[in-house]
Amino acid sequence: MNFITERWPGHIRRKEGEGPEFEMFVLAFEVENTEKIYRSMKEAGERVELIDNGGNGVEIHFYDPDGNKYITWELQVILKANPEGANSTNWKDRFEFSNCCFRCDVDTFLNKIIEDAPGARHPRIQIADHDKLRESDPDGLEKLLETLEQFTGQHPEHTFRFVYGK
Repeated sequence: MNFITERWPGHIRRKEGEGPEFEMFVLAFEVENTEKIYRSMKEAGERVELIDNGGNGVEIHFYDPDGNKYITWELQVILKANPEGANSTNWKDRFEFSNCCFRCDVDTFLNKIIEDAPGARHPRIQIADHDKLRESDPDGLEKLLETLEQFTGQHPEHTFRFVYGK
């Protein structure tokens, strides 16, 4: 975990479930491989929860001895079908990469990684509706995955960890 001192305000507004919004103080940590951190904390007997928020990333909720709740999350990139490019003959137009920092095609995404743009350096890519994509555009998905594999071959410092959504 890396403690982040810039980019985040000291307070944010948050909403959980159907409850009202509330202001909370923020200490920002950058983490990779939340599942590994979660397992380690769980094995150490910590009170901890792993929550996939289905969007920007996976959260770990943990508590200090006084019961104060802390949340850390690993930013992820969502790969999904691009409805605006659904009928394009160019397979690159049929997919989009997005998170809270950007929404773009594969070439722009890979350039963002090289530029170390906010939100792009995180290796976790969730392939939303993987089964549906494999059924509706198997050739495009295969070309896309080959492109990502070629990129990591050319840039071994930038590897990806794929999570397959149903």
